[in-house]
Amino acid sequence: MKVKLTREELYELVWSMPMTKASKQLGISDVMLGKLCRQRNVPRPPRGYWQAQSSEKMRHKFVKASLPNLPEPNDDFYRYLIQEQARRDQPRPDEFDPDDLSVPVPPPPEEFKESIKEFEQRLEAHLPVLPEPPEIKVLHSIAKIVLDADTLLAKGRGSNTSIWGPKYQSDKGKLDLHFLNCVLHWFEMMGFSVRIAGIKHFRFYASVPNHDREFRVFLIEHDPSDFARKHRNEKKRTAFGFSWGDQYSEVSAGKKYYEYSNFTSHIIKSVILDAELKKEMEFRERVFANFPENVKQRKWAIQRKAEQERLDAEKKRKALEALLANRVNLMDSAVADMQAADNIRELIQTIKKKSQKAKKEIDDLDHWIRWASHHANFMDPRHMSSDGIEAWIKKFKLRD
Repeated sequence: MKVKLTREELYELVWSMPMTKASKQLGISDVMLGKLCRQRNVPRPPRGYWQAQSSEKMRHKFVKASLPNLPEPNDDFYRYLIQEQARRDQPRPDEFDPDDLSVPVPPPPEEFKESIKEFEQRLEAHLPVLPEPPEIKVLHSIAKIVLDADTLLAKGRGSNTSIWGPKYQSDKGKLDLHFLNCVLHWFEMMGFSVRIAGIKHFRFYASVPNHDREFRVFLIEHDPSDFARKHRNEKKRTAFGFSWGDQYSEVSAGKKYYEYSNFTSHIIKSVILDAELKKEMEFRERVFANFPENVKQRKWAIQRKAEQERLDAEKKRKALEALLANRVNLMDSAVADMQAADNIRELIQTIKKKSQKAKKEIDDLDHWIRWASHHANFMDPRHMSSDGIEAWIKKFKLRD
């Protein structure tokens, strides 16, 4: 359910009645109402506030927090970036599968009608108006977690210098924390959600389109050499650094981290715009690089298909030759078996005549004649049964 209240109306509501009653009035849970207040930078009454209001003595302990001079989160810009990513992910008319030879090669990609500079100007026009650092006086919940942990560390350290020292207690540390606090607010005002990870060593993430991306903010102390001070008139100064990921030292600006001399909302805007510009340029480079590569792959696919067809034809030719040779062998073998059977029968007749002319009886002659006759009939194709003929004809593979 979408709560249709202005930021001021939501502020007046949660300070006019307990959260449980206010949430029932809106038709949502008190947990959802608390989340809505955090998202829209609306302060809520602290725990014990309503009990204290019923007591004259306790009422003075709580002061109604003023509505911070912060804009509401602008989800439109985040959604706009999501739409840009969806545009890049859409199928293009010049894309094709080089291995699918049924699809013709489309015309090459046309030049983009919108220049990179125009793309940047279009994105910049959709950026929300962000407050400058002096206007951000509310401590972000994540910045409060960091400060509380740092304060606890400062108390526990005492005189033990071997323990890791606090980071945000000095003037420089307070500036560092203010920098982090502003960046956290700025991310949310552009529609990105932010989160923290870690217990002692914190890591910060912003939900840029498609994935959570880790970021860091830090101060850079520039202490020029005596030569630079004297001849270049350089002075000691503090710069503001931003990096994606955890690599930010000993690298050139713009490569692994961004460095700014002035602490303004331009920091976060330039970081986001630069990230989107890189995505767009990489996308356009891929478009023009992929097409000739796919054309080359298509040529290779055609060559592979032609080679495969040649191999298949050669294989088929050899198989046909082997089949024909096998058929001839079957025929030759049958004819040879038939002739051999006739030769055996002729041999049997010759032996019989010899035995008849002999003056004495030949042992086992009848046994041999029966065996030889059976062997001649067995090998003679003319004595095959119909089933045997059918099995023999199948060996010719006439239907293949």
